[in-house]
Amino acid sequence: MSAGKKLFDTTPLRVMSGLLLACILLWCSTAAIAQTAGDTIIRLRALAIDTNTDGTSAEMGGKVKTGNDLIPELDITYFFTDQFSVETMLGVAKYNVQLDDSALGNMDIGTVKKLPTALAFQFHPAMSGKVRPYVGAGVSYTMFFDERVGRSITDVEYRDELGFIFQAGLNYYLDNRFSINLDVKKYIIETDMKMNNRTINARNVSIDPLMVGVGIGINF
Repeated sequence: MSAGKKLFDTTPLRVMSGLLLACILLWCSTAAIAQTAGDTIIRLRALAIDTNTDGTSAEMGGKVKTGNDLIPELDITYFFTDQFSVETMLGVAKYNVQLDDSALGNMDIGTVKKLPTALAFQFHPAMSGKVRPYVGAGVSYTMFFDERVGRSITDVEYRDELGFIFQAGLNYYLDNRFSINLDVKKYIIETDMKMNNRTINARNVSIDPLMVGVGIGINF
C-alpha cells in the first residue's frame, strides 16, 4: 500500500500551485523591459509532473498507472525576432509503474526513467511592462532508460517515441538580466510496454503528462 500512496502523491503539485499563485501576484508591475531578437535566456526550473496514463494489457487486462514526480529542468530560449522564439528543454523524470486490476490483481511493474528532449516554437505578444506571457507548441522525443523491474514481472521494455508538446507561460523581469518564469506544458506521449519476455504487452499506452514549472532565468 505504501507504493500506491507514493504513486499518486499530489504534494509536488500543491507546492507548485503555491508558487504559481505567488508569480501571478507579480502581475501588477508595469516598468518596461525589452525582449529583442538575438536574446538568449537560460533557465533552471523546478518542475512538477502529473501523469495522465491510459493503457491496458491485451493478455492481462487491467489499467496501466504511473506516478508523479518533482524534478529540476534546464531550458534555453532563443529569440529570432522580438515576438518569436524557440525553446529546448532537458529534464529526467522517474516513474513508478503499475498494472492495476489485472487478471493477477495489482501488478508492480517497477520504475523507469524518462528523458523527453523537446523543441517548442513560441509566440510572445507585443506588450510593455515586466510581465511577458507566451504560448508555444512543438515536438518531443522521449527516451526511456534505467528500467527496474518490480515484484510482479521478470523484465520490461519501453518503446522510445516521438510526441507533441503544447505550452503557455510568462516571464516576470526583475531587471534587464534576470527574470522569474512560470511555465505549463502538456506532452502527448505514447509507448509500448513489453514484459516477461514479451508474453505480457501493453501497447499504445498514453502517458500525456502535465508539467508545471517555476524557475529563474538569466538573459544573455
